[in-house]
Amino acid sequence: MAHVAKYTRGALGHMFAHYERAKGKDNEYIKFGNENIDTSKSHLNYNLGPKRNISQGDFVKKRCNEVKCLNRKDVNVMCSWVITAPKDLDLKQQKKFFIESYKFLESRYGADNVISAYVHLDEVTPHMHFSFVPVIYDAKKDVLKVSAKQKISKSDLKSFHGDLQNHLDKVAIKCNILNEATRNGNKSIEELKRKTAIKEINEKKNYLNILICKIKEKEKELKYLSEKERKLSILLDEDIDKLEEQLKNLRENKEKIIAYLLQNDIGKTGEIAEWLDLSEARTRVLLKEMADEGSIGSSGKTKKKEYYLLRKDVWEKRKQYDRTHIKTYMRGRSGPRRFRQDHPRWGHPLPAGQDPEAGPGGS
Repeated sequence: MAHVAKYTRGALGHMFAHYERAKGKDNEYIKFGNENIDTSKSHLNYNLGPKRNISQGDFVKKRCNEVKCLNRKDVNVMCSWVITAPKDLDLKQQKKFFIESYKFLESRYGADNVISAYVHLDEVTPHMHFSFVPVIYDAKKDVLKVSAKQKISKSDLKSFHGDLQNHLDKVAIKCNILNEATRNGNKSIEELKRKTAIKEINEKKNYLNILICKIKEKEKELKYLSEKERKLSILLDEDIDKLEEQLKNLRENKEKIIAYLLQNDIGKTGEIAEWLDLSEARTRVLLKEMADEGSIGSSGKTKKKEYYLLRKDVWEKRKQYDRTHIKTYMRGRSGPRRFRQDHPRWGHPLPAGQDPEAGPGGS
């Protein structure tokens, strides 16, 4: 509801321009970075402070020269209370509220020290800026001096809202100055900012902790995926090693496989398929490809040629034997000279009138 701030000489010009609602070259009110100012209502603002023929800055210089004041840049030569109209204040009592608040502050900090008391009605919440030079009496040195630290002490801040509430109650202004934020004493702007900053820091810490937890979860997921990928990579490497070993065995045993085929019939690929742990069709294709590569050496080619020549010779001799056997068999029988249907070589009857000596398909 009310808070106080302290200012050095360097900050006075900006604050006085804000209190007075200074105008720019275009004769428009300057907002000083405060977008909540409604310049269409700035003409409603008023000053409850003393009417003087000098500016606020000149009055501060004059008052500091009248009392003891250290000539240093870091010396706070002005204090300013911001009194905000309570939410439960009746609008009809608003002006009286500010007047009585001014009287309370003037009595507390001295009429001779008051710089100004501007009431701003052009912002969201009506409020008053009560500015004064913090002059105290030094009993030890019996002198008046400027000391914002001693004037705005902790005891002063602690009792401020309670004293103001008692004053307003006496003049029948119905509003609540005391609340949860002011019951244990008023806080300066620095303290309020510090509290706000601490709150923001705690919120940032909570948000950071949440992010850290999420990062840890993602790290666990990444670790799990990396481990899974590692295991899959090991399995793939093992499969690749097995395939490479099988391929190596096939290359090493190529001549053995072809020699085995030459010694047996090429139709007996089932045994080779079982040996290679492959399908019979795949084995037949593979063996044919290996046989067609011509990489088994000259000895292998010679054996292959000899094998086929030997098979041809056996075939011719078997054919000659069959012809002689059939002629002898058929001559020893009565009746038409025909081949038997169950003959091991010729499994079909001859057409009528065909010479059996001509063999199958002969005339």
